[in-house]
Amino acid sequence: MNRFRTPFQRRNNDVNNNGLQRPQKKCNRYCIKGATLCIFVSLMVRSFSLSRHLHNSPQSQYIRSKEKRNSNLSSRQERKPRVVAIAHLQYESSKSESDPRSVLVHNSNLLTLDTTPLDTNKTSFQFTESSIPTSGHFIQPSWYTPNAQDLLRDNDRCEVMYPWQLEGFPNCNNFHELDMAHMKMINKGGSRIAFELKQLSDDGMQSKFVYKTVKYHREVEFRMVDEQRKDALVMERASSSNFIPNLHGYCSIGVIMDFMPEGNMHDYLKGARLAKKKGEDGSLSPVDKLRVAIHIASSVRDLHETGDDKEIPAFFHNDICCHQYLFQNGIFKLNDFNYAQPMAFVKKDTTEKENELCLRDSSNMGMWKARSFEEHLAKSNDARLEPFSGDKTDVNMMGNLMYTILTDLYLFEQPELLTRSQTTEALVAGKRSPYPDDIENSTDPAHVAVKKAIDMCWEEKWNKRPSARIITDYLMGQLQDITKVNNPDLKVTLPKRDPDQTPSDREYYVKTWN
Repeated sequence: MNRFRTPFQRRNNDVNNNGLQRPQKKCNRYCIKGATLCIFVSLMVRSFSLSRHLHNSPQSQYIRSKEKRNSNLSSRQERKPRVVAIAHLQYESSKSESDPRSVLVHNSNLLTLDTTPLDTNKTSFQFTESSIPTSGHFIQPSWYTPNAQDLLRDNDRCEVMYPWQLEGFPNCNNFHELDMAHMKMINKGGSRIAFELKQLSDDGMQSKFVYKTVKYHREVEFRMVDEQRKDALVMERASSSNFIPNLHGYCSIGVIMDFMPEGNMHDYLKGARLAKKKGEDGSLSPVDKLRVAIHIASSVRDLHETGDDKEIPAFFHNDICCHQYLFQNGIFKLNDFNYAQPMAFVKKDTTEKENELCLRDSSNMGMWKARSFEEHLAKSNDARLEPFSGDKTDVNMMGNLMYTILTDLYLFEQPELLTRSQTTEALVAGKRSPYPDDIENSTDPAHVAVKKAIDMCWEEKWNKRPSARIITDYLMGQLQDITKVNNPDLKVTLPKRDPDQTPSDREYYVKTWN
């Protein structure tokens, strides 16, 4: 028996759960003397109940609904539209310095309303819609300053080199066309989460992309929106690079980029370290480690040279580490530019010399062992700290990562594991993370080349530290000499991953953040 009843069935006890009429109770002793009257009343009630039931039956409701639709359709075909026309809105200059918005021309927003279907003696009249603004759009490109300027460090004395450094180029309409119903989470970091996104192209082929956005539990702040803008902007400007992923879309706090299922540099390092613990060889060959060092240097070079003047960096990454390098088709590619910062010049109206770089005294980043030498100086309040250029901190951290690639060790892990504060003390005292004996005593030209590049990156004076391009050119020259090829292949094949390897980052954070 059907347990669900229609509203009509719940309101009327004369109809049972199957929609049939319930049997009526017999007349009691008070209606015996008026049997005829009782029977008449009973028949009237039964007739009325049955008519109500038939009126509310599905068949009857369908017929009435169809008649109503036909009636409405006929009425709509005969009825004229309410709003007949709206004049084009015309604005003119306000000629006001305090409010540069344009002003609506008088009577340019009159609407004509057809009242024929209404109960009124008028056939039409005009009215002014108050929701139409009397002033033009408040944002005008000729005088609007992008909000990103507010987040520029030392914006009271610094200004960007190029207007595009504060701009974004979203394609939100393309985002609205995406099918996001079947996304699969790939990974997540400190502030963002990444999904695998599948899309069908016009030719029916399925392609995969990565959709990255802010974690859903986090409150979206102005700073976060600006971080996603920078991430997309740098990838767009570096689209010619073979060492930076391609950008496929950007809107607000989301970006769509290349799908890279082969993992990141930390995955490789973890596998190599795990194999070494088992007495196996899971590390790259010396010449392949040289190639990876070229990947690192080339990616930073391409990031720095996104501006018109290749000699002056337009952006610096500010967070070079193994997690930021994704592996694709034999190449490690640098990504995650949300913490990147634009390089800036000193403003003309300041007491400082104009057109000089705005130097920094801090990176505004969390402190860990592989941060730049300048940040360790700042952490220890060392008197040698002086304002520095952000691109040179990228180069210094680049050397830290090359050291890990070359040795399969994190900074100051052997012969004794130093904490973060102990690492700061050692670096400030002029010490460097030691090489294991097999690397220190190696005469392999690839080992020698990478160690030389690390020394260049670890130059203590930031203004004497070479650029990423100089280090890239040096490493490429060494690879050409080793391979005897003018255009050597830069792709590497990673060792097979250990089946016991897990995606956990626990050991990494224990060895580098504590």
